[in-house]
Amino acid sequence: MLLFYKFDRRLTMNRVLKGLISKTFLCALLAALLAMSFVACSGNDVKKYTVKFETNGGSDIASQQVEEGAFAVQPDDPTKTDYIFNGWYEDADLSKTFDFETQAITADTTIYAGWTSESEATSATATFYWNYEGAPDNGIYSSKIFVSGGRLTKPTNPTRSGYTFEAWYLDKEYSEKFVNNSVYSGNLSLYARWMKQYTFEAEDTQLTGLDPDTDLTANTEGNKKGVGFSSNFSGTGLIGNDSAASNGKAVHGLYYEGAYLDFEITSDKAEKGASLSLRISSEYRAVTLTQDSFQVMVNGTVLAYKTGDIEMDWGEDYMDGVWDSGSDHRYVTVVINNIDLKGGENLIRLYVNNANGRPDGTVAAMAPIVDCIYINSSSALKMTVYENK
Repeated sequence: MLLFYKFDRRLTMNRVLKGLISKTFLCALLAALLAMSFVACSGNDVKKYTVKFETNGGSDIASQQVEEGAFAVQPDDPTKTDYIFNGWYEDADLSKTFDFETQAITADTTIYAGWTSESEATSATATFYWNYEGAPDNGIYSSKIFVSGGRLTKPTNPTRSGYTFEAWYLDKEYSEKFVNNSVYSGNLSLYARWMKQYTFEAEDTQLTGLDPDTDLTANTEGNKKGVGFSSNFSGTGLIGNDSAASNGKAVHGLYYEGAYLDFEITSDKAEKGASLSLRISSEYRAVTLTQDSFQVMVNGTVLAYKTGDIEMDWGEDYMDGVWDSGSDHRYVTVVINNIDLKGGENLIRLYVNNANGRPDGTVAAMAPIVDCIYINSSSALKMTVYENK
């Protein structure tokens, strides 16, 4: 009995120990998995910092949570009895101004308000105008009292249906842009600049009715020549159906040196700083366009490509060298550059300036499929549309 008891007790203890070891192991494993899960999840979290506004006795402004590398939102100016607000600063000594548009947040940050006593200041008024016909409140968006010779901050950006607010300017011709949180003197009038995106289709450019005696791209019937992989075409044959194009159509076949498309644009006024973009594709898998090989001209001036060479590489699954009417090509929108427009008629020309042909067909130069151009402008623009019969 005694032997049996000892044996049984040892057996029971072994089972208990094994159970404890198993539970300990499982707990440790579970803890490790939870820790790994926490690390994995926390690794995907975007780091945020707190931006506080020290108004130095002025009205309270709520703090902001800003993602690392992003920008704080400039709040409405605080108020303080008997004082005029005099800008935002990055240090408590008010020696360095804070720029909400360029200074990214990379740590917890405090931004400090500056003030000037009304009794010591010469005040001025800044009036911010909507700057379009039929605007509300007699055209005035906001009005601010500021210290003449002190810093002036802009109001919250206005919004307008169908337009994008670009910036505030000190004149209606948009020649001098307002610099936020900078020193200004005297009463000021500031004007909003509104940009509207215009879309002009390539298939609406002149492809028929050209003069074959003066236009080398025209055949004897006056139709613009087009070149394909294995055959040529002309006139409306350059227009292909493409479900991915902005209007279901695009122009192709500009595969010879000297080929061009002209967009004839009328503007209601002269304007500096409009922007021009192209929406283009290619019939080949890999195409590189440079500002010299495919020139974009505005009123005779060749533009530099703002972002460098245009690279279109669609991969091995992309059809190569064949226009399949009705298929959807892959398009990219490329910002070319800012442009100046004349009041009245303007000519935007896309010009093929290369002889980089393909050895396996009749293609004699490299050019894109052209869907349309986009112009962001504060002017009223209209394009001459050709029926191309």
